[in-house]
Amino acid sequence: MNAHFKHEKMNVLDQLLRVYMDVFAKTHLNLKGIPPKLATSIPPTHPIYWMNPNYATTIKQDIDKLLAIGLFNP
Repeated sequence: MNAHFKHEKMNVLDQLLRVYMDVFAKTHLNLKGIPPKLATSIPPTHPIYWMNPNYATTIKQDIDKLLAIGLFNP
């Protein structure tokens, strides 16, 4: 996609969201049927996973290959 098309698409999406602004909840408190206690709970924390240093270079090379072929954009 070129930049002009992206910009045009964003403008259309922006206008659409502004027209139907009343359809979307602005905060979790506006969601009907969800208990406030559930919506304000603290998400669980997970321990940090440290990558094995022996695999770090291999993974970096794989990611570089994927970037080179354009599979995804950072």
